Amino acid sequence: MIVKIKDLKRILRRLESKIRRALSNASAAGATLLRGQPANVIGLVYPDGKSVNVLVEKGENFRPLDLVAVGLSPTSFVLRLEAVAETSTWIQFYGKIPEGTEEFELKARRGRGHVPVTDGTAGALGPGHLRGYRSWKRGAHWLAEFRSRKVIFELKPDVNQVSIIGISTELGQISLKLGYSAAQETPLSNITLRARKHGKRIVLPVRSDAGQGLCIIDGASVAESVRGFPVGKYAWDLYANGERLQIGQTDIVNPRAAYRFGWIIAPSGTHCVKLRPYWTLDGKLSLEMKLTADLPALSIQ
Repeated sequence: MIVKIKDLKRILRRLESKIRRALSNASAAGATLLRGQPANVIGLVYPDGKSVNVLVEKGENFRPLDLVAVGLSPTSFVLRLEAVAETSTWIQFYGKIPEGTEEFELKARRGRGHVPVTDGTAGALGPGHLRGYRSWKRGAHWLAEFRSRKVIFELKPDVNQVSIIGISTELGQISLKLGYSAAQETPLSNITLRARKHGKRIVLPVRSDAGQGLCIIDGASVAESVRGFPVGKYAWDLYANGERLQIGQTDIVNPRAAYRFGWIIAPSGTHCVKLRPYWTLDGKLSLEMKLTADLPALSIQ
């Protein structure tokens, strides 16, 4: 078959046109994909309850975006967060939440369209962000939840005025770090150990500073308080303001399985007292006590 020059030129022009269209479509698809690239949030901080700091991850081919807070109830507002810091891996946005706000949503915009807001700290155990923070309103905290393409902040009432935010067992002592909610108007002065099914109570002092408290459970003091107890096992529950102490705001569903604590040991006359903290199935803190008849060597079984 003989192809004329003019036919060959026409074929080449068509091929060139198809290549240009394909490149144009690929470029448009790539631009659309980049415009729709989600805002991957890797940090949420609002420690004073009146402002919000959001860290957005800067991944490969990251394109600039805006974060906007929109008030839902009872106040209505639209607030564009300000980019206040930036590194090679993240951008920090800051905004002030109007007092009186009880619910607002955080949206991301790139150009004229909205893009999804995703949780960059989520993992196999679920959402990665802590669930409770202070708020402008006494006795309440902010709850952040990632929903369809945005983050919803809701004001939730505090359940407990005092909660456990840290535990450590040392030689002869158990240290409890306490967190206070906005509803705890005055520093906590003490907590109470109450022997389950026995009625015995031990009052322990609390040192408070900067919205937190520290309580030391001294093994020797507890051992002295239980002189005369029969040999056996005992469970003690911890109370603050008349309520059981429980774990603070966390995403951990079962702290009993996540945390295991060591024993402390102390003499009680001719007996030996061993103590260790543990979480109940519903997230409350208790102490397990073993009172033995003899003073064994200091080895924990």
